Amino acid sequence: MMKKPCTLCNEDADELYTIIDKYVLDTIKSEHPEWIDSSGACKKCVEYYNALENAVIIE
Repeated sequence: MMKKPCTLCNEDADELYTIIDKYVLDTIKSEHPEWIDSSGACKKCVEYYNALENAVIIE
């Protein structure tokens, strides 16, 4: 199986996720407006942006 580069971080990925939660998509697109969701993202990037959804801000 040939690895593909993640379209966000450029690291090699075994697979790229193209079905991503809407919040995660919105967050990625706000930071990377040039990103095309059909290009996908690696597991690490999807997990990172998903974690932002669950982050708690303490003031």
